[in-house]
Amino acid sequence: MNWQFAKISKIITENYRTKTFQLIPHEPLIFQPGNHIDVRLTSETGYQTQRSYSISSHPEKKSFFEITVELIEDGEVSPYFFNEMIEEDKIEFRGPVGGPFKWTPQMGGPLLLLAGGSGIAPLRSMMKQNVHGNHNQKIPITIAYSCRTKRDMIYSYEIDQLSNFEYIKPHFFFTRENNQEDSNSRINEDFLKNTLKTIGPKIAYVCGSTQFVEAMCALLIKLEFPFEKIKTERFGPSS
Repeated sequence: MNWQFAKISKIITENYRTKTFQLIPHEPLIFQPGNHIDVRLTSETGYQTQRSYSISSHPEKKSFFEITVELIEDGEVSPYFFNEMIEEDKIEFRGPVGGPFKWTPQMGGPLLLLAGGSGIAPLRSMMKQNVHGNHNQKIPITIAYSCRTKRDMIYSYEIDQLSNFEYIKPHFFFTRENNQEDSNSRINEDFLKNTLKTIGPKIAYVCGSTQFVEAMCALLIKLEFPFEKIKTERFGPSS
């Protein structure tokens, strides 16, 4: 897989520590929701470092694609993106890269999407594909999005807009809102039990930190959701 360049056409500030970068590649990028790209930075001395970022945009938008970058203060790549990159700059990338964590309308549903923090990025691509994609049957999607506070939410306006479609059902969990924490501030067993019973999801996608993914998988397995129908993606802090 060859490295190539893409131009930054637009930078969207999602919250105080997260930005979405709209990128125009030399040739259209053909990808599926859930795929990611590798980004490589090269310093003036020749030192190189790279990180993987999920593609967060609608796959049928052929002229551009988007990645969403959360600032990790001691990271090597995200501070450069966040503090140095401007529109018209170019980035070096390769991809798309894919695995079992992907969804296409042909795979059907209903879907259960569980997102922790910036783990919402690839799930946004799935939701946008379902709503705006060129397919006849829309898939019921229930998404549970967990983050620390409302201030930490990503794509909050978009999710509000998507909730206008009757087949998209969002639920929000804030683990540190007002410096309080209780059993209802996290995606818990009771919520998942009721959701599984109500919607009968065909596939569950879980994306977030390793701790979040492992906790959600443990609950799903405890509730006897089939292991082979759980698709996971872990976002590490090394960005």
